[in-house]
Amino acid sequence: MAYVANNLTGLGQGVNYAVAGGTAVEPSFLEARGVYHSRENASLGTQLGWFKESLIGFYLLQRFR
Repeated sequence: MAYVANNLTGLGQGVNYAVAGGTAVEPSFLEARGVYHSRENASLGTQLGWFKESLIGFYLLQRFR
């Protein structure tokens, strides 16, 4: 997994949320149509969730430096 929550050290080089093979839609959408893609939920929605979670961490790191 590219992003790990609560691990906001060493961000000087940036953060990569992309997951190889991640889909644009949620697994439930694909499964309802008989498509079973991968073991992990790494959809675009999940990756955007990781981004939103990290924004809070980035803010706190800057605020309390």
